[in-house]
Amino acid sequence: MSMFPAAAHARSASTPLLGLAIALTLAAGCTEPNPSFVEPEKCAAGEYLYQQSFAATHPDRLDVLFVVDDTREAGAARYALRESAAEIIGALGDMDYRVGVTTTDGSGQLHNPSAACPSEGYASPDQPSPVESLTCLLNVAEGPLTPPAGIQSILNAVRSDVNANFIRPDARLLVIVVSVYDDCSSNGLIRGPNLDNCEWQQGALTPIVGEGGLARPLISVKQDGNATALAVIVGPNDGQVFPVNTEPEPSCSGVNGTALHGTRYRELADTMGVWGFAESICSGELAAPVVAAIQQLGYSSEARYCLGKAAPNGVREVELIQGDAETGTMLTSNSDAGYAFIGTSRECGNGLVALSEEARVSVRGNSHVQILFCGP
Repeated sequence: MSMFPAAAHARSASTPLLGLAIALTLAAGCTEPNPSFVEPEKCAAGEYLYQQSFAATHPDRLDVLFVVDDTREAGAARYALRESAAEIIGALGDMDYRVGVTTTDGSGQLHNPSAACPSEGYASPDQPSPVESLTCLLNVAEGPLTPPAGIQSILNAVRSDVNANFIRPDARLLVIVVSVYDDCSSNGLIRGPNLDNCEWQQGALTPIVGEGGLARPLISVKQDGNATALAVIVGPNDGQVFPVNTEPEPSCSGVNGTALHGTRYRELADTMGVWGFAESICSGELAAPVVAAIQQLGYSSEARYCLGKAAPNGVREVELIQGDAETGTMLTSNSDAGYAFIGTSRECGNGLVALSEEARVSVRGNSHVQILFCGP
């Protein structure tokens, strides 16, 4: 199997290096040459030297966020998810994980229903019984009668001012949505008490893609191209359209209850490319798709970074800088503990740089990858 699987989206700004011009300007009045000055390598005519930095993630650190439907109709699904705690923890294996829970109420606040649950607000392998911790956190009661806004919950949950210290800068992020309703994120524009009336107010919903859409801020939570993943376990996308005040028909029924279509959740998962996963909540026992999502999206062997400018001749150097250090380790091209320049792809027209798993096992805290390359 190739060392470098297909990548998702990543974005970062890149700026040309102006240090040489500044140094020459400051030295304009000097008469003696600087013996320590070494003229840098030049790019080809019409190109500039760029330096671009990306956040670095550790391959075995994973933050998992469950977004759980807290409507009355999702009671069977919530019970099945809580009963799956042991399988969920087992699927995470030896990873350094944190598992938190929020609901589809739009707030994104980590759910911590009682003093018996872990005070941190998440389950982790450092606790005496991670299974008991997660079972406690997944004890989600029926919430208020408001249109469910699961995607808004995701975006709020990953903000440090909402859940301080839950999302680690050096960990990858896996979001798992379990819902019998579709998403109604609308910045408060939905009117009426019925949970399904966002079906009749599609124009008020916040779009998934495009300018101001919900996909872009989720994808950009992590700059590492495979560090953000999304699994949605929701109703099938049946394409139903309902006239105003016409009760939506169920998309499916099963042991986890009856679900409406999950069109918006599935659209967001599709936007994530290979780092998206969608399964019907009516497909059978709930543990199976949850475990499948963790196995498919929770493990990573490399990180991929999409350059902000075209790099027709590859990259000059790649440096891994740990924490707040000023200098780091220069990585070797095409080595097991180094990097590879993959070139352009459908996901990244400027060129992808991939870091191997072995190169990232020492990542800690706010580490970053610094890439030097020539571009137009």
